Amino acid sequence: MTGLTLNLALISVIGGLLSLDRRAAMQLMLSQPLVAVSLLGWMMGYPQDGVLLGALLQLIWMSCVLFGANVPRNDTLASVSIGGVCFLYASYVQPLDEATWTLAILLGVPICVLGQWLDIKLDHLNLGLAAKADEAALVGDTKSISFSIFQAILRIFLVNATAVAVTTATVLY
Repeated sequence: MTGLTLNLALISVIGGLLSLDRRAAMQLMLSQPLVAVSLLGWMMGYPQDGVLLGALLQLIWMSCVLFGANVPRNDTLASVSIGGVCFLYASYVQPLDEATWTLAILLGVPICVLGQWLDIKLDHLNLGLAAKADEAALVGDTKSISFSIFQAILRIFLVNATAVAVTTATVLY
C-alpha cells in the first residue's frame, strides 16, 4: 500500500472512532470539529493548521446540537473529511494555502447533509437491534443484549469510517 492509501485509512479509522463519540458511545465531545480536526492535524503532522481549521469549522457548525429527537447535520463526518483533504493535499501535492482551505471547505460542507441522512438510516436500523435487545431482556439473555449493543456500535463505526474514506478521496481527487 502507498503512503497516501495508509494515511487515508488512518483518517477513516479516526473518523469512524470519532463518530462513536457523537451519539453511540462516550459522548466526551471529542467529535466536535475543533477537537476532531485538531487531533487529525496532530496525527498527520500539521498541528497548527489542525487547530486553525478546526476552529473555523467549529464556528460553521456551532448550531449542530444533539437534543431530544433532533438529528442535526453531521459536523463530524464533514469536518474529518475536510481536514483529511487538507492534510493529504499538504502531504502529497503542495503546502496548504488559503485557496486550498477554501475549496476544501466549500466542497466538504455539503457532506454534513449526507452524514445526517446516514445518522437517520442508522437510527432506523438500530431500532431493530433495540427490539431484539428488549426481547432478550424479557428472558434474561444478557449475552444477546451485549451482542446487539456491539452490533450497533460496529455498524456506526463501519458506516462512518467508509463515508469518511469515500468523501475524503472524492473531494481530494
